[in-house]
Amino acid sequence: MIDPKRIAGLAWLAALRKDADLMSLAAANARRQAAENRVRALDTAAAEARAVAEGQTDPAFLAAQEGFARWTAARRSVLMQDLDTATSRAAAARAMAARSFGRCQALDTARQRIAGQIAGRRGHAQSGKT
Repeated sequence: MIDPKRIAGLAWLAALRKDADLMSLAAANARRQAAENRVRALDTAAAEARAVAEGQTDPAFLAAQEGFARWTAARRSVLMQDLDTATSRAAAARAMAARSFGRCQALDTARQRIAGQIAGRRGHAQSGKT
């Protein structure tokens, strides 16, 4: 027979692991959101710069605008890599959290089943004594 204390200990450890995985998931989601915010802010700045540049004829201004456009394109490429990395890490953290939830549910089910079996045996043993 499975020791109920051992199952309770495993359930406790699984709950700790689940909490740690949930914290990792929250941190990964925060990093992903921050990366999305940086891309969005860069896109907004680039759009505003293009809007300001419309109708400009000053060669120095247009050269600066072109330099800024090249910089934003390069920076966006780096930020998109960061976003891709953050997204994949968030997906991995989500999978780990889901696995931890599953373990906790399985151990809780096993613990309840064992507790029911023990209670059934006690009830059966007590009814046989009378």
